[in-house]
Amino acid sequence: MTAPPSSSDGADKWTIFVDGASGPTGT
Repeated sequence: MTAPPSSSDGADKWTIFVDGASGPTGT
């Protein structure tokens, strides 16, 4: 999975991905 930090959409996707994974999974 490649998400360029320069892309706002990519950053937003990563934010949701991390937030979602950090929530129910608990790391």
